[in-house]
Amino acid sequence: MTGEETAGFDLRRTARLAGLGLGEGEAATLQRDLAAILAFVDQVRALPLAGLEPAIHALADPLAAAADVVAPSLPVDAVLARAPATHQGFVRVPPILPPAPAEGDPAR
Repeated sequence: MTGEETAGFDLRRTARLAGLGLGEGEAATLQRDLAAILAFVDQVRALPLAGLEPAIHALADPLAAAADVVAPSLPVDAVLARAPATHQGFVRVPPILPPAPAEGDPAR
């Protein structure tokens, strides 16, 4: 999609599919922002970049990591003693998702 093609882009439908609620002012602002972003992408595409190697960062190795070395882990008893809740020798973690609908449930 180019900056010129944003007129045909259905921002409201995309937001609805993503589960985003947009107010009237938000939709207009996002449409303008999207058009500006895509216009910038068009400018970058127009640059003479033939022969240049892609780079993920301006610095040579910005994410230098320590060597991956095997080290002893904490004893299970020490971990379980510090856990807020346990169950049958495991750390119990509270659920973060709603329970799945029952079989035959129309919401499924």
